[in-house]
Amino acid sequence: PVLSGLDLIKKIKRYNIVLTTIAISAFAEQNKIDSALNSGFDYYLTKPIDSSKLAEIIAHCIQHESI
Repeated sequence: PVLSGLDLIKKIKRYNIVLTTIAISAFAEQNKIDSALNSGFDYYLTKPIDSSKLAEIIAHCIQHESI
């Protein structure tokens, strides 16, 4: 990979691309979560992924897209 996830999301946001993003990482430390969210990710999930939490995020996104 040429860019880290944080670098990529910053680049995407600079172009004003409307895209809901989820950072997925094994890191569960609050500073890593804050860094990802402050960089522009909308959500942050840790591995192993909680499928009910992912489903909740998807449902929330679908609900807000249809408005």
